[in-house]
Amino acid sequence: MVVHVHRQDLPRFRKRGKRLAETLIDKLQHALTGGSDESSPLLRRLLESIRGFALARPRCFLIPDKWPDVDTALRACLDLDVADERGLLEGLSATNERALGWNKSRHFATQTPRHRVIDLLDSCHLPFDIPNLSNKLRALSPESSLLVSACMEWSTSRFRCSKARIYLAARLLRRWHHEGYDIDTVVLEFLSRPDLVARSNLGALKQLVVELSRSSTFSMSKYLQWLSVRGLPGKGTFQAKPDSSPAKPGSISDSSIPFCSDPTQMLQEMSLSNVPDYVISLRNALLERAGFRPEVEEAVVNNCIEYLERALPAKPAEISTSLEHQSATIFLSSAPWAVRSHVSQWIRK
Repeated sequence: MVVHVHRQDLPRFRKRGKRLAETLIDKLQHALTGGSDESSPLLRRLLESIRGFALARPRCFLIPDKWPDVDTALRACLDLDVADERGLLEGLSATNERALGWNKSRHFATQTPRHRVIDLLDSCHLPFDIPNLSNKLRALSPESSLLVSACMEWSTSRFRCSKARIYLAARLLRRWHHEGYDIDTVVLEFLSRPDLVARSNLGALKQLVVELSRSSTFSMSKYLQWLSVRGLPGKGTFQAKPDSSPAKPGSISDSSIPFCSDPTQMLQEMSLSNVPDYVISLRNALLERAGFRPEVEEAVVNNCIEYLERALPAKPAEISTSLEHQSATIFLSSAPWAVRSHVSQWIRK
């Protein structure tokens, strides 16, 4: 309303008109990226205001420092099928591009599909519209392997925070798996590249693989074949933790679980639910070859279940102050995902 009242006075001077144009463009970008409905009266009014302002005072849109963003917003406001409006935009583009400074290379550079996918994922916010986001991502990258790989790289990057990105990527990959995408091959290629694994947050990578295996999006049998062909995991891969101490029989402690030195080894993490017995047998055989005894994992799971059977009937205050509860909390927060999966399935029963 304030803009409508003073629209004749503010643009008289280019300095004030430029500030008004920047403000209107910022409001439009915020509305478009915020998921506002394009048919809403407020957004239509804003589009019409910018269009009328640009036609009446085009000199106020000489903003070379912000032209890449202003150009995108003006294209959404102007009708490029009309010769006058198309000529106006071409004239503003020519003038602003000649005066571009630090952002000249960014404006003329062509983004690869991978960078466009990552930029779109970075702009996501709650609540996630998975179907709409999936369609936008597929439009940016028609190549399925590149799309899945970029999504995995984004969700496991050590330069980003928030665990929501892991679950968002898992839901997207699960959706694409149902649509016929070959997720298994892309995940195995990702694990085969040391440069990608080195740039990844290993905790996030393991959790993503767990989420995919739990929903049958990533096949354990194909992963076992991939390991067998490469002779992985090798002998001596599992070793006792240097700071571990002998655990008491029946106690909950991670000292009895050997440490794995191979970051691409996911056998301890992948879910064993809905997995055939012969696949589990092959998995245990590979672990034994690498120096890990599967019966140790089973004993740890049984100890956790025995503790929960004793602790659940007790009062919450008594549980929280006990030393055993503190030890169990620390262990379960860092235990392999296969152990946590077994325990959570027992709780749900």
